[in-house]
Amino acid sequence: MFNFFKKVKEIPKKLIGKYIHSKIEDFDMFPPKHFKHKHFSIVEKIKGDTLILIVNKRKFYVCSDDKWFSKENDSIQWKVVNDLNLINKIKKVRGKVYTEVNEIDKAHVKILDLFSGGQGMQKDIIFPKNFSIKCKILGSGDNHYFLPKIQIRVESVYDIDKESFLTYNDSKNIMKEIDLSMVPYLGDLIILNESKEYFQKEATGISMINPTINREGVVAFFDVTRNIDLSFEIENENKKTI
Repeated sequence: MFNFFKKVKEIPKKLIGKYIHSKIEDFDMFPPKHFKHKHFSIVEKIKGDTLILIVNKRKFYVCSDDKWFSKENDSIQWKVVNDLNLINKIKKVRGKVYTEVNEIDKAHVKILDLFSGGQGMQKDIIFPKNFSIKCKILGSGDNHYFLPKIQIRVESVYDIDKESFLTYNDSKNIMKEIDLSMVPYLGDLIILNESKEYFQKEATGISMINPTINREGVVAFFDVTRNIDLSFEIENENKKTI
């Protein structure tokens, strides 16, 4: 199983940082001035078990929200890693450079990316050598989304060497290389005078995972570097099944 990555007995303390246990605060945790004129990417808040994959210096870590697994076991996290053959897929693309057309997912965009005008453009993308991927496992447990089989959605990708999060578009493009999909993208926004009530309205709506379910809410990631310290979430106050 570990023909590429070394086995590990514990996760180094220096890896237990914001890119592993990133805390997304409630909107009320920040005064309005923190958001003024900031550029946010808005995604759907997803309910599911957390899976965190970390590759650092040829070592592979599998984690949940509150624990790391020192060896392969029968956890849902390891089941997904094995079923999707993620170790071998990552082995093939780690450090790869390729050219990709960078486009916003226009199907559900309400506000176009003001920096690109919503237009695609070619650029080189590097799949990081050392990185973490934070995901949600859907279809397990109570199967909140009534899915026919387990799937995972990626919330964020962190480049350990550059010490920064990848943008939504770059994360989406490189996750295609290992057959993973991102959490649903709802749009980009530069906050001017929007209130909490505005975001509560945005949080209301159907889930893009399953249109018979109301979405859990929305999560806003700050700026193109996805600085998690200025990210916030708003819950949908009406989550019942449609």
